[in-house]
Amino acid sequence: MSVTAEYFTNLGVDAATAQSLAEQHQTMTQAPQVRVELSEKLNTPPSATPSSDRVAFFVGLGVSPSEAAQLAAQEDGMSQQHRSPERIQAERWQEGKDLSARVIDETQTIEQERFKQLHEAMMAPAQNTWDYKFPQSGQLSAEEQAIDTSIREAMLAGGIPAFAGNAIAEDVDRIATASAGMSPEQINQHVQIVGAQLRGMWGTDFDANTKLVSDYMDSLADKSTFVAQLLDHAPHLIAGSAMVMDQLLQIAKHQRR
Repeated sequence: MSVTAEYFTNLGVDAATAQSLAEQHQTMTQAPQVRVELSEKLNTPPSATPSSDRVAFFVGLGVSPSEAAQLAAQEDGMSQQHRSPERIQAERWQEGKDLSARVIDETQTIEQERFKQLHEAMMAPAQNTWDYKFPQSGQLSAEEQAIDTSIREAMLAGGIPAFAGNAIAEDVDRIATASAGMSPEQINQHVQIVGAQLRGMWGTDFDANTKLVSDYMDSLADKSTFVAQLLDHAPHLIAGSAMVMDQLLQIAKHQRR
């Protein structure tokens, strides 16, 4: 490929300098191998920024590095003006693809942050005992009121979120009603069935999760006489519900972070 003075003039170089560069280029391309290498460089598609090869090409003609970079940039600008429709379409498609990927990443990040904030709000401990809304049928007796208060105080001491406390209280009440007429053998059998359900839910983490719940309940028993008595005399009210056990696991995990 022959590079004339007009080529350099089109890059913004004055006529005298353009002629000098063209002559130097002509001298360098006398050797066949050099001519092949220069031809390959001149026909290399331009990149988004001036390539080091193009800058080196101009430096090799005796131009200073800063001027060589400017000439390479101007050359790239000229090439951009003559891009084919296919190349323009391909570049726009790639730009759209890159933008779409960034939007997806940013959206996922925002959604993950929102989910985290929502989860933190849900798992926040209740602020007072009356945040818990237990199901009640009619007016409570003095004894029932005392139990109700003890349960609320124990949950508050254990940092149990309101939504979880409500669900736990409801299921414990269900288990208490269902087991009222059961024999000790029947209660033990029911607890074993629930244990099998939890093993299926927790898989290989069953032993570790069971210990985590046990440790959490032991710590709660240290804060509440009611819980200590419950674990001593009616542990099936906790162990007899897969939902209660799993709720307690989630609370224990959240508090151990």
